[in-house]
Amino acid sequence: TDLDVKLNWLKRHKPDTFSWHPLLRQPGSLLYQETGEKFFETQDWTRDNVRGFYAADIFSEVTPEERKHWTQSRLEPFSRKHHRLARLRLTPMQRWPQMFFDTISRRVKNRMEQFSR
Repeated sequence: TDLDVKLNWLKRHKPDTFSWHPLLRQPGSLLYQETGEKFFETQDWTRDNVRGFYAADIFSEVTPEERKHWTQSRLEPFSRKHHRLARLRLTPMQRWPQMFFDTISRRVKNRMEQFSR
């Protein structure tokens, strides 16, 4: 899928940061002029209409269900690993012990809060 192609590109080029969002056709943009079909000029601006316009991903053949499954099974594991490695690479080694301590403390605190509910 087009999603796998993008993920493989990230794995190959290893940028320090990345963002993963569908393209949005914002009024006034060239993308909107080419593909927006004058939605905001011709339609009522009701909440449902506007949400429907932005929910429609016309640039991908992947269904929302497939995207959700792919994101959970492929993108999220990659993102977690990428984020951890980037933090280690960008943080001076002297700060690693404090960073690990903070991470462990935060996880313990979250678990304690879960058990107290």
